[in-house]
Amino acid sequence: MEFTYADCVKLMPEWNGQALDIRELKGGITNQLYRVMSGNEMDCVFRFYGKKTELFIDRDAEMENHYGKVKYDNARKNVDYLQNHYGVTM
Repeated sequence: MEFTYADCVKLMPEWNGQALDIRELKGGITNQLYRVMSGNEMDCVFRFYGKKTELFIDRDAEMENHYGKVKYDNARKNVDYLQNHYGVTM
């Protein structure tokens, strides 16, 4: 999978027209990861879930745990959780 400018703007329409630096991050075991830096100094990681990973990873429970960690400053805040539409966490 290649994550393009058009893909990024589809997920983050407010970035349309901005210069974006999109880089694939290596090392994901079940996901594809892309770091996107925008001209407005937003720095995001897009995590696209691997095929059929929902068979062994409960993404809703994973996000619930993540939000609990954010509450206690043990993790970065998510911009969005789009599992139902795109299988992606930002």
